[in-house]
Amino acid sequence: EFGYHILNTLVTEIEPDRSVKAAMNEIETNKRLRSAREERAEADKNVMIKAAEAEAESKHLQGIGIANQREAIINGLRTSIAPGETISPQRVSELLLLTQYFDTLQVMSNGRNTTVFVPHGIAGLSGMAAQLAEGCLRADEPTPAQQLMSA
Repeated sequence: EFGYHILNTLVTEIEPDRSVKAAMNEIETNKRLRSAREERAEADKNVMIKAAEAEAESKHLQGIGIANQREAIINGLRTSIAPGETISPQRVSELLLLTQYFDTLQVMSNGRNTTVFVPHGIAGLSGMAAQLAEGCLRADEPTPAQQLMSA
């Protein structure tokens, strides 16, 4: 019947061993670093997605602008032709190709390297038109590998 009976005690500070503290701190640090890397990766992914979407929208709008430009050229050709006079679709294609050729030269001249060797002249342009037309026709032909697969 002598002594004390302790029913409750208030522990205000626990001091674990240094190695235990270091291990717990390392675990928490690694959790936070992993979380930060995941958030950074997610942010980088979102930035790349937004950049790709912006580039796609830019290309779409450029295509619309080029289509509108070509339509305006064709409308201009229509108004410049005298009533009753006709122009062949091949001639219209050549005129559009000529316009695109000059646009390409202009874009190339705005770049860093502005020296480009291109055969220039009316004969060179008609030869280029023929090469492009032939290339388009050949693009529609099946390749030897496609011919083998379909046989």
